[in-house]
Amino acid sequence: MVGNVNGAGVAATTELAGRAAVQQAHSADRPASGRKLYNVQALRALAAWAVVGHHLVDALHNYIAKDRGLPNPSIGSFGVEIFFVISGYVMMLTASRRRLAPGKFFVERLVRISPPYWLLTIAAFGAIYSGLNMFGHKQATFDRLFASLLYMPYFNGAQLERPVVFPGWTLNYEMMFYALFALCLFIRSERWRMAAMIGAITLAVLAQFFSTSPLADYLGRDIIVGFAFGILLWPLSNRLVISRAVAAIAMSAGFALLIVCDATWLRDATHAELVVSFGALLIVAGALFLEKSGHALRSGWVIFQGDASYALYLIHPFALQAVGKASLLAGINQSVPGLILTLVMMVVAAALAAAAMHILFERPVHRMARKLL
Repeated sequence: MVGNVNGAGVAATTELAGRAAVQQAHSADRPASGRKLYNVQALRALAAWAVVGHHLVDALHNYIAKDRGLPNPSIGSFGVEIFFVISGYVMMLTASRRRLAPGKFFVERLVRISPPYWLLTIAAFGAIYSGLNMFGHKQATFDRLFASLLYMPYFNGAQLERPVVFPGWTLNYEMMFYALFALCLFIRSERWRMAAMIGAITLAVLAQFFSTSPLADYLGRDIIVGFAFGILLWPLSNRLVISRAVAAIAMSAGFALLIVCDATWLRDATHAELVVSFGALLIVAGALFLEKSGHALRSGWVIFQGDASYALYLIHPFALQAVGKASLLAGINQSVPGLILTLVMMVVAAALAAAAMHILFERPVHRMARKLL
């Protein structure tokens, strides 16, 4: 997302995570030693909540406090770029721990991200089909449903349409990356495997400059360079040793770059996603090197937020819209205190919904699936 993510009520234009995952591998990944990557979990939590914050702002401007002249920052949407860098890194980490059969790897990724997404997609489709106006969809079509469930882009003529559950746009890119990664697992050499993946991503991005096809623009969107950055970060994190101060500076520079991208002309620049992705690389790299130097955020609450970040990323639009529409119906949003109460309740609802989905559905279904595999 250059930073523009679809709003909780109505879609924004250019994107849209979180994999997000979304990162869509939001599990507690561990390196070969078995040690949890605490700082990666913290970044997952931060990225997911950043996207929630972006959609809160979007909801304010689209329907809860429309035309009230409120600030409209987009920096929260940059959480998706952080997710993509993490995804590239984590997939390299995963492949280093054990030999992965390409087919088994892809099935594991599919089973990891699909159950909650499919559940929410079908639920949203049913609600829209019954006549409810959700996420800006006024009608439900089965071709859009099938495209969403199959992680495929859906075009209305030359216009790219969002999935039924709009954060799913990031999962489409995640699945493309997983498919590429699975194909490259046939290459035994890690060095050549990395070269093949980075080369494929580079060619896809360059293709948009030589084609007028909407599909080429979609497949080569600048945001996919985040995966390549994550891949490159893997050998660097293994071979380099940098001080805590340098790691902290890198991380701070990354956040500063995201702020600059949101607060200046770069926000609307054609290839702003490239700059944002580089900022995300600095943030993830700084976090990894900080942990490598012995400085990890081990808070149990933060770790849980990281574990539940995928659930949060997927379910928060439902929570935000439910609370937002209730506020509209009750007229609570008309006053400043009521508006503040609405925002607080939206955050609480998103947090509770994500925790419930993670504990009651995502985690047990994943455990069951792993036993079957």
